[in-house]
Amino acid sequence: MIFNTEFYEVFLPPYVLIGISAVFSFLVTYIAIPSIVKVSIARNLMANPNGRTSHFNPTPNLGGVAIFAGMIVSSVVFTGITTAHELKYIIAATIIIFFVGLKDDLVPLVAYKKFLGQSIAILFILVPGDFHLSSLHGLFGVEDLSYPISLIITYILFLALINSFNLIDGI
Repeated sequence: MIFNTEFYEVFLPPYVLIGISAVFSFLVTYIAIPSIVKVSIARNLMANPNGRTSHFNPTPNLGGVAIFAGMIVSSVVFTGITTAHELKYIIAATIIIFFVGLKDDLVPLVAYKKFLGQSIAILFILVPGDFHLSSLHGLFGVEDLSYPISLIITYILFLALINSFNLIDGI
């Protein structure tokens, strides 16, 4: 941890710290993208147009590296990794997703291998991280969830979230 967040929490509300962290993450990503694009072009690491994308020209496909760098750097700078129990599992899962995505960008993976990597990452958050929904707070008339149902619903939501980013990335 670079900043002592306890010091800043006295002067700034949590949502301001989250906003500063998000802006910092964006800036790291924004600064990293030109270098990554140059490497992608130089090494011909490009996504060619096909039926699944809206690209008309070959497009550098390593943008996820910049996003990953921005998120990790911001997490390290603005969070006490050793004290945030859930964060270490979220970062571990993010690293797994990053490497699955990187492998898919370099050597296309079949769907079941992507699904397997995503599932391992999600389970990392759910089981040792103990990070799951415990209530739907009245959504669809449902309040508290049993532990197995909460794991299933959280798994499905994480899977949908990951694949929605994949869909956006392909567009």
